[in-house]
Amino acid sequence: MNCHHNRRLFKDNYMRKTEKAQLAKEIRKDCLSAVVPCGTRCGVDGGYLLRAVVWTKGSTYDDVCYQYVNFIGKNFGSSAVVVFDGYVTGASTKDHEHKRRATRCSPDIVVDRLKTAYHDQSSFLCNDANKSEFIALLTEVLQSLSFLVYQAQDDADTMIVKVAMEFALAKEAINVIANDTDVLVMLVYHYKPEMGDIYMTARTSQFVYSVGDLTRSLGSAAQHLLAIHAVSGCDTASSLYGHGKVSVFKKLRVHAEIQSCLAVLECPTSSHEDVMDAGHKVLVLLYGGNATDSLNYLRHSMYMHATATNSRLPQPERLPPTENAARYHLYRVHLQSVQWKLLSTSCMSPLEWGWKLHNGSYIPIATDLAIAPPEILKVSCCKCSMGAKRPCGTRACVCVRYGLSCIAASKSCTGSSCENGRDHDIGDEIETADADVYDVMSDDQLDCIIPWTVEEEV
Repeated sequence: MNCHHNRRLFKDNYMRKTEKAQLAKEIRKDCLSAVVPCGTRCGVDGGYLLRAVVWTKGSTYDDVCYQYVNFIGKNFGSSAVVVFDGYVTGASTKDHEHKRRATRCSPDIVVDRLKTAYHDQSSFLCNDANKSEFIALLTEVLQSLSFLVYQAQDDADTMIVKVAMEFALAKEAINVIANDTDVLVMLVYHYKPEMGDIYMTARTSQFVYSVGDLTRSLGSAAQHLLAIHAVSGCDTASSLYGHGKVSVFKKLRVHAEIQSCLAVLECPTSSHEDVMDAGHKVLVLLYGGNATDSLNYLRHSMYMHATATNSRLPQPERLPPTENAARYHLYRVHLQSVQWKLLSTSCMSPLEWGWKLHNGSYIPIATDLAIAPPEILKVSCCKCSMGAKRPCGTRACVCVRYGLSCIAASKSCTGSSCENGRDHDIGDEIETADADVYDVMSDDQLDCIIPWTVEEEV
């Protein structure tokens, strides 16, 4: 992706991020912290676990493994189930997020039980190869001590929810130990009243969620929580500038006509056209449009209103995304929602839903349209002398050479006093354009009428 990223959905060549924890706070605001019964089995997110234990300086990797054993035994008991991320060879839709986070990464390290552990735990764990080697060693140690350990094919979020559901379906209570809002959202969505109790303990806040209580308090909103969470931004889908998790949640949960659109975004059998149509309706609502508005029309009208009512130019990121940019965002929203719904990361191909391969990794597609129409990109201005025999009348003129009319930016002729100038009055043209150009343009053409609103090149 080049520097002409879509500013509504991307920033500094990365998908825009939002504060996911705000959604967790919103959906549990009416619930009290629960009390987990003694003896409840714990399901521990391995991603949280790896950083929860601070390695003792100078310890061997074997010593570090037993630090984890003691930490698990002390805090979660011998019946704890640990679920780690997988680091199999191949691309993942989390590659984009991993690259963002890996600001300080150690080199590849040989992990041996008797070797002194690397001095910088954080940078060591930022290297996926190092983390994979250490997880393999820690898993071996934990299993030798009869701990139940799972390793996901790639990301552990869906695996830990799947494990929790299996215990709950067997009527066994389980307390999920994790700090990830994604995990909480999936637990709430998949919980059923006939299951055993499921709790989630957020170690950063020490708040204990009763998943059953949350599901009941949300009512019908729990049925579409996956799409609401994804469309407002997560690790694999951009957030919308100026639209936080809480405001999106509040808007979407109260609109009955939008419920069917959210259901389409979560449905595994939805077509690309279904996702586009439903998703556009959701975005138009979020940006304050009417049900009959197109996204491009809304974008244009918001720009015109902003320029008419403010002395400063509007911030382009505050405008809705163009329809083509929104299409790929909605594809990624659909892919992530379905993966959460099916608790599977291999159910659909990312290449068909908003991602492309680049150097062995998945990167998000911002748009597939050119930066601007060719006639705009090919603008040139000549410096021909008006004292010449045929000013701008031969191929010595840059404008003539490229088959273009001279324009006002041309140094001497200003596009009006030469052989290659316009043969009609510019003022008349502008007046005519002001009168009726917006009446005859289609929604697609509105993409190119506002400064900076054209689709950016990928």
